[in-house]
Amino acid sequence: MGNYVLCSVCDHDYTHIMGTIQVKDDDNYQATEFIINHQYRIPAKVEYKFRSQGNLHIIFRCESGHFFIKSFDGHKGNVHIDSNPLMDELANYLNKISLALH
Repeated sequence: MGNYVLCSVCDHDYTHIMGTIQVKDDDNYQATEFIINHQYRIPAKVEYKFRSQGNLHIIFRCESGHFFIKSFDGHKGNVHIDSNPLMDELANYLNKISLALH
């Protein structure tokens, strides 16, 4: 049939892109800034397990209401997919907050 992005919480195939996150780092495993939707800059000082050679994180929400993030992190010549614990924590937080609101 086709390839679809599935919700990582419930496997629902109706998903919507909510935004993007790009992480700037100090090349020393420390995030220094988060850029949301290529527009909003948030200063940060948090451990980041990648020495970024480019990264992009896409926030999705499925029609069942779950948030999930597809992550792409460049590190030492390789691109790691969905291996970013910081983005996993963010998705878990968004789902917890969303659940509390409903």
